[in-house]
Amino acid sequence: MDYTELFDRYIDGRLEGKELDDFEKKISNDIEFRKNLDKYIRLHNVATEAVRGAEDSDKETDQLSLKDIAKYGREKRDKPDEKTAAFKEALDLAEKDSLKSRFSMLRKNLPVQLAVAATVIVAILFTVLMLLRQNKLNNTDLFTLYYLPYVESDQVFEITRSSDNFYLAIKAFESGDYARADVLFMQLSDSAEYKVYATFYSGLNYMQMGRWEDAVKKLQDVLLFGETQVEIPARWYLGLCFLRIDDSKSARIQFEILASTKNEFAARSRRILRLMH
Repeated sequence: MDYTELFDRYIDGRLEGKELDDFEKKISNDIEFRKNLDKYIRLHNVATEAVRGAEDSDKETDQLSLKDIAKYGREKRDKPDEKTAAFKEALDLAEKDSLKSRFSMLRKNLPVQLAVAATVIVAILFTVLMLLRQNKLNNTDLFTLYYLPYVESDQVFEITRSSDNFYLAIKAFESGDYARADVLFMQLSDSAEYKVYATFYSGLNYMQMGRWEDAVKKLQDVLLFGETQVEIPARWYLGLCFLRIDDSKSARIQFEILASTKNEFAARSRRILRLMH
């Protein structure tokens, strides 16, 4: 099971009442859960210190993190340069550390091609995290750090069960046939019932095609529908698109909106805003 969001809320102090009591009981009773939390906190601390640019960082925390990476290295390799070494260490960590549950979830919900791509993306995430200490992140790096493919919601899943056309469009998108998916989503956008979902997926589809300006327009169109099931993820991916085209001001607006309310992207939005500073 993926506990990333739960750990984020615990670290941010947003667990309360019975939910907090249940969490603390699980820490006491579940050794594996407690170990995963400890690892996540260590990695979170490293990222936070890098963001703040603290010169006198906690050396003990850094050493723990480095030992963690070394522990999960499969074997010693000759390292041609520092960036290659960082990537290999990050890949080993990503394969064996607490994010392994996220890979399992992705493999169950996405085709093989997207699952492999997601694994590579998470490995790159750790590489970029290491580069934070060198203050080399630009907007494109931030996009790479935070982008993950959208996993369809229960609502979207129900629509695919009730509409053959929507099902075919989603399958074309997930299989990487973006040109065909584009045509199918365009056709579905004429339907009042599927318009907002087809528009949202058109935006995601354009992101996969590298058509960033078209993706921005589609995702902005989704927001014009008001409160819908895909408003929040549309705003998140719109912010990422703005990062990708180096429009920091517009990206910041989207992330500030997400960070100010309770939603699945709030914690990530707060962190990305700190990195943008």
